[in-house]
Amino acid sequence: MVTSRRRRTRKVGRIAPPNVVTARRAWQRAPADKRAPGAERAAPGMRSSGDFYHVEVRPKREFRVFRTHDVGREGGIERVDGRRADGSWATQKWLIGREHAHVEDGCLVADTTAARKVLDALNTIPRRVRGDRFKAGPGAEQTRPRVLTNIDDRRERRLARRAHGERPPPPAAPRS
Repeated sequence: MVTSRRRRTRKVGRIAPPNVVTARRAWQRAPADKRAPGAERAAPGMRSSGDFYHVEVRPKREFRVFRTHDVGREGGIERVDGRRADGSWATQKWLIGREHAHVEDGCLVADTTAARKVLDALNTIPRRVRGDRFKAGPGAEQTRPRVLTNIDDRRERRLARRAHGERPPPPAAPRS
C-alpha cells in the first residue's frame, strides 16, 4: 500500500495544472517577435502618448508602496506619494496633464496657474529624460534663480552678519 501511495503522489506532482499547460501552449504558438525579451509592456510615460507628463522628484527605488492624490480639480494634476521602508511618506513624482503644460527646448513649461505653482515649488527646472518623463528635484542639474524681495534681502544680510559675530548697528537716536 505504501508504494502505491508514493507512486500516486509522484504522478500528480509531474502533471501540470491546466492553466499552466494552456499558457505554455500559447507561448509556443506565439510568433517569435512576441516572445522576444524586449517585447514587454512599456514603462509609463515612455512612449509620449499618455495623458500626463511625469515629473520625477525622487527615485522610485526609495519607496515600497505608492498612492495617488488628485490635486485641485479632477483630472488635471496628480501627486504620487511613496511610503519608505521606515514608514515615512514623501512625494515620488507629479503627474501634470497635457492641457496644463507643454514642452519647450526639453523643459516642461506651465500653461496654467495650478501647474505653475507645482513647478515653482520644485525649485528646479524639469528636464526631459525620455518620452513624457522629466526629472526635477535633488538630482536635476539647474536650479531656478531665487528672486529676493527687498525685505528678504535685508533679512538675509542681517542673519549673515549675526552668524559672523558682527553686532547690529545701534538704533538711531531720535531727532529733536
